[in-house]
Amino acid sequence: MQRIEFAGILETSNREAVESAMSRWLGTDLRMEDEYGAFEKSYEDDSLYVYCHEAPLGDDTFYLLEGSIDGPITNSVARLRSLATICRESGLDHEIDYTEVDSAGKSLSEEKTIQIS
Repeated sequence: MQRIEFAGILETSNREAVESAMSRWLGTDLRMEDEYGAFEKSYEDDSLYVYCHEAPLGDDTFYLLEGSIDGPITNSVARLRSLATICRESGLDHEIDYTEVDSAGKSLSEEKTIQIS
């Protein structure tokens, strides 16, 4: 089975905007929960796992996401591009990096970046 692993940053402190963008991408109502003073949420279905969490840094706050998508690489990349498009439409600065991996998580490709301005 083909798989990509991804990690990204959503450069905003607006939790509601992140929840809205992630909900649109996932097709479900995603609400982050306060865990130990920071908001976070994970989501999993048959082919996708994603974990998104608030990352305070000094006076700034942003959101990090990471996860994996199983399936044909072109379809998986299209799913990430869809998230990037939703972020752009929502006014969220973002950057999503991904790499193809084997079943043990070993990288099979160079890291690539999706960023839609």
